[in-house]
Amino acid sequence: MNKTVDDLIVKSLLEEISDEDEMVLKEWINSSSRNKKVYSELKGYWHIKEKDYGTKEEIWSELRFKTNEFNNGKQNESSSYKPFFLKVAAAVLLVCSSVFVTYQFLANDQSDGQATLIKKRCPVGAKLTVRLPDGSNVTLNSNSSIEYPNQFDQKIRYINLKGEAFFDVVSNPKQPLVVNTPKVQTTVLGTSFNVRAYPEDDMVKVALLTGKVAVKVKGQNEDGAMLLVPGEMVVYNKTEDTHIKTKFDEVKELGWKEGIIYFKGAGFREIKSTLEKWYGVNIVVSGTIHEDFHYTATYNNQSLNEVLRGMMFVQKFDYSIDGDTVKINF
Repeated sequence: MNKTVDDLIVKSLLEEISDEDEMVLKEWINSSSRNKKVYSELKGYWHIKEKDYGTKEEIWSELRFKTNEFNNGKQNESSSYKPFFLKVAAAVLLVCSSVFVTYQFLANDQSDGQATLIKKRCPVGAKLTVRLPDGSNVTLNSNSSIEYPNQFDQKIRYINLKGEAFFDVVSNPKQPLVVNTPKVQTTVLGTSFNVRAYPEDDMVKVALLTGKVAVKVKGQNEDGAMLLVPGEMVVYNKTEDTHIKTKFDEVKELGWKEGIIYFKGAGFREIKSTLEKWYGVNIVVSGTIHEDFHYTATYNNQSLNEVLRGMMFVQKFDYSIDGDTVKINF
């Protein structure tokens, strides 16, 4: 079982596999009854997960139960099937189910060691700094969350991100850190960078401040990973399934950590989304937004009222704030 097949199984379960890779995977599946059984069982567990994201622990428990049956000799399986199934199951769960296991289990150790999954969520309108088990610091932006194990695997530091976060990573060339989002995966050794991957956004952005990172769009070949140097950013368009590497404005992409809101030629949709996340409000709009709406401004730790007051004189609208509801009338 090589790493390529692990990757192909993951891509297949995520329905992000290319036609070419699917042919390779089918050839592997049909090459032996053992391969067919492994893929069939993992696909079954994955479909359970798809039906209810709240059952990740139950899915893991089922696999652990099956593992214990193997270890106790209760399953009439060949000696080669057990470590084979466990290795693939661990790899798939690690990526697809956000379940983290210790290196001993990934290496097919028969002990019952299992890392505890930790989830940190930053509420809307707030910022949160989290210290990882290796000493790295993660600053979460509004309405963002990360998942990670209470102790990292000996060969890799794996994190799931939803939303936006800035990472200041402790260097360890022997233990790369991987930040996983639904569409883009970023691998680093020791560096500082920003990842923006809100589910509702059309774009996923990875901006590098220091060090080096490798950014890979899921579903693409391994050799398609993009290497970034400081000052560069990858922008992935989820709708068009395209990506570019470009320079970035540090204030625009990273200013949020210092309380800076930066708009440069921003349309109303971008402004609405930013203010709702930043201040934890719901913006209700009435009237017609003019087609040439574009706005450029920088706000440094200013209140919502100050932001809207400055904007209204330029864009010609009225507004009112009632608790967490903002009404804008054009």
